Amino acid sequence: MDGFTYQGRLKILDTPEIEELYGRPRFDPEERTYYFALTPEERDIAYSYRTPENRILFILQAGYFKAKTIFLVRAA
Repeated sequence: MDGFTYQGRLKILDTPEIEELYGRPRFDPEERTYYFALTPEERDIAYSYRTPENRILFILQAGYFKAKTIFLVRAA
């Protein structure tokens, strides 16, 4: 392989880049208010869940995906 010796996995990202992509977001109080505020549609969805635990999980996931700007679209 032209003088190249493979000694492990290929490393493309350094540790801060990995943390940025995959780490948990850390919010200051202003960001918490911004990311976890619900639109009327999101509020309707949250209240459609029967248990408070599921409502909270929905709100946490919605805030996480807003912060990470990762949105999954359901295929038709």
